[in-house]
Amino acid sequence: MFCTAANLRGEFSRLGKIHNAGVDSIRVPKLLGYVKHAVHDDIIGFLSERTPTKESRETLEIIEVGEEPREVGEKWAMKIRQTIDELHEIGAAWGTGSLGNDIIDECDDLWVTGFRNG
Repeated sequence: MFCTAANLRGEFSRLGKIHNAGVDSIRVPKLLGYVKHAVHDDIIGFLSERTPTKESRETLEIIEVGEEPREVGEKWAMKIRQTIDELHEIGAAWGTGSLGNDIIDECDDLWVTGFRNG
């Protein structure tokens, strides 16, 4: 799991919208729950699925994409476009779309993260 405590409203609501839409093809961290303040009962954080990553290759920002086979790069580009289209279909926005928020897992599949500021 991964715990987020910054900019809750944006990211929490967008991940909740994706979760509630039940669209399993959108490869984003799944919303697992929230963290409440022990005294005030306010939501102070949320838990999401931790995205699986390769040990030495985590985001498109640090991967030498030009050194990857062409079909791998095309697969990643297609997945980004498909994810954005699916998000828009359910009325969600990818708030901080950047290469640093494109995570590559151990199967060379792409995950989209960063739903603040959408």
